[in-house]
Amino acid sequence: MIPAQAEVMAHGCADLLLERLVDPAELGARLDAGEAARLLEPAFQDAAADALERALARRHPRMWRALPSAVRLRLLERARAAVPGQVEGVLREVARDLTTTLDLRRLIVEAFRADRALLGELFRRCGAAEFRFVILTGLVCGFLLGLLQLLAWVTVGQPAWLFPLVGALTGGATNWLALWLVFAPVEAVQLGPWRVRGLFLERQAEVSAAYAAFFAERVLSAPRLIAALPLDELGAEVEARSARQLERWGRGASPALRLALRAWGGEALRGEVSASIGAIVPELPPLLEPYLEERLELERTLRERLEALSPREFVSVLRPVFQAEEWKLTAIGAALGAAAGGLQATLLLLA
Repeated sequence: MIPAQAEVMAHGCADLLLERLVDPAELGARLDAGEAARLLEPAFQDAAADALERALARRHPRMWRALPSAVRLRLLERARAAVPGQVEGVLREVARDLTTTLDLRRLIVEAFRADRALLGELFRRCGAAEFRFVILTGLVCGFLLGLLQLLAWVTVGQPAWLFPLVGALTGGATNWLALWLVFAPVEAVQLGPWRVRGLFLERQAEVSAAYAAFFAERVLSAPRLIAALPLDELGAEVEARSARQLERWGRGASPALRLALRAWGGEALRGEVSASIGAIVPELPPLLEPYLEERLELERTLRERLEALSPREFVSVLRPVFQAEEWKLTAIGAALGAAAGGLQATLLLLA
């Protein structure tokens, strides 16, 4: 039942998260482009130096081998020095404009669309206790009312068709009542020695923790967030920035080095090196995943904001996701009750 409604419920989850709990701009503000760039720069610097060395060794192998080691090292270090700042600039743009760079709504919906069992997992992790309560309520009430019907059959007699009818009414009513008790009363009510409150509300802290952990681990995890970034576009931007920086480096080099670079095919060489730098962007996500987990603190943010909601707000936030399917649970209870009543009537008539 739940997987069949994955699309509708996924949109409901996205609305809840983005309108009430998480602000993409706030997440972007938590990222430090300089710190992230420092994690990535060694990989980019290695790519720049390796690309320059490969290009020169391929284009001018005899010349490259003839160069003194100190000169070769100095050239490679200059290539390395062209990288810092370019990566940071791109990451700063990503963090500043995270709302358009990363479409969180689409990411959430596509996660549930791609794996329809994911929604069932969310319901189990957040509402396992409540579903057990609904099942137990139906069993206990159905059993007790079944005994009353059996007693009526034995003592005063009743038409056999009443068994499935009463079973349907009982099954539907008990499921409806149990579902209502999951979310109501919103505010605690004292009934004699008992304090009555909606089961979900009694477990607000526990449900908040389960909900936050689910989304942080299964839907908005660091690997999924990075995979949703336009890495090819970011790679192209890094390549363009690196090419400009390499050009500036060439213009600022000594006359002898400028002459050598021109002889080595300066523009083509620059394009080859900058392309190699941009090409490694899609390979770098594992370097950023621990950093994102630490800086975004998505699980803590979701948990604390859900826990901080008033009981009425908590119900208004979570119930709409469940409410769409409540009538089906009620109908299933009625159908099972009718089937049980029909079986009971059949057995009594055959006895």
